[in-house]
Amino acid sequence: MKITSKCDVYSFGVVLLELLTGRLPVQSVELGGDLVSWVKNSISSETELKHIFDSRLQVNNNIVLAEMVTVLKIALLCTNMLPLERPSMHDVVGMLEGVKNSLNPRQTLENRLSRLELQIAHSQIPTT
Repeated sequence: MKITSKCDVYSFGVVLLELLTGRLPVQSVELGGDLVSWVKNSISSETELKHIFDSRLQVNNNIVLAEMVTVLKIALLCTNMLPLERPSMHDVVGMLEGVKNSLNPRQTLENRLSRLELQIAHSQIPTT
């Protein structure tokens, strides 16, 4: 097996799953075996998502739960079995920053406005 940046992305996804679930990356078969398989099996068996998350985390708040689900989705992208289907680490950072920015709707709006201003500034406006 050749070690690539996609291997690093996979490992980072496992770390995210460890943080979200409070479980070790490798467990006994009785406890579900490897963490990635346990999470995927739990999702496919339609286990309520809040039961996948570490019981020590506050998941009663809908905003926190939505953000945790988003991070879970990012972790699942990172742990895709096909390396070519995994995002780059740069993309992962961007996705996580999006989750962080969703904590402050005002900041998100300001970021969008700043990007829009940049797009307008760089667009070619016809002159007369």
